[in-house]
Amino acid sequence: MKTNTFILIVVVYSTILALPNIFFPDFSLAYFGISPSVPEEHSLVNFLGGYQLFAAYLGYVAYRSTDRETRRGWLLATVFITLFAICVQQVDLNFRGIKAYSTMYLDEAIWLAIAIGAIYFRGKESVIKTRLQD
Repeated sequence: MKTNTFILIVVVYSTILALPNIFFPDFSLAYFGISPSVPEEHSLVNFLGGYQLFAAYLGYVAYRSTDRETRRGWLLATVFITLFAICVQQVDLNFRGIKAYSTMYLDEAIWLAIAIGAIYFRGKESVIKTRLQD
């Protein structure tokens, strides 16, 4: 698989996850086991959806870019954001007593695969750049 293919997969996946948060916050809140009756919860889910959609847009920019450093930067940001989110979920589960939603472990496995893939493809971009310089 090429780096651009990986980036495009992550962009599509992120967009699919972001859109319900923006346009159907009740659905997203119910999916996570949260009562959608509080307006502040809608606002938070809308914010998170917008954040994820913008991250997907930046991924699309990296996908379209011919600059390897742009792709490497987006891949590194994806690694940090993804691993941070997984760590926060684990702290919430193990120390804050928050219950897991039905597909939390599957979601974490997918995001962990994305983080590992981003590390791999970032390294692959470095190797390609080094070979081109020789």
